[in-house]
Amino acid sequence: MIQDMHISTFLTVNLSLYLVGFWGIMVMQKNLLVTIISLELLLLSASLMFVIYGINLDDITGELMSFFILVIAGSETAIILAILIAYYRRSNNIFVARVPVKG
Repeated sequence: MIQDMHISTFLTVNLSLYLVGFWGIMVMQKNLLVTIISLELLLLSASLMFVIYGINLDDITGELMSFFILVIAGSETAIILAILIAYYRRSNNIFVARVPVKG
């Protein structure tokens, strides 16, 4: 069934994922949790693009790159969430606009 679908269908889904992630980062900049989720959508979109072209070109390199992107995204999310939890315990909010900047 997947072989019957054209590649443009998958690329349209990928583009919509990317645009939702980009919109989340650009519009919801004050909420750190939404920004992290939007960044994950961008990485998922890049990973999906590698898988789409790997299947289309019948090459395993796309799947391997997708695996590495997902590993990096998972570790990045774990580190950011640890920082977010520490910041929340200290200040009782997760809004970026209230973060004091020392300089």
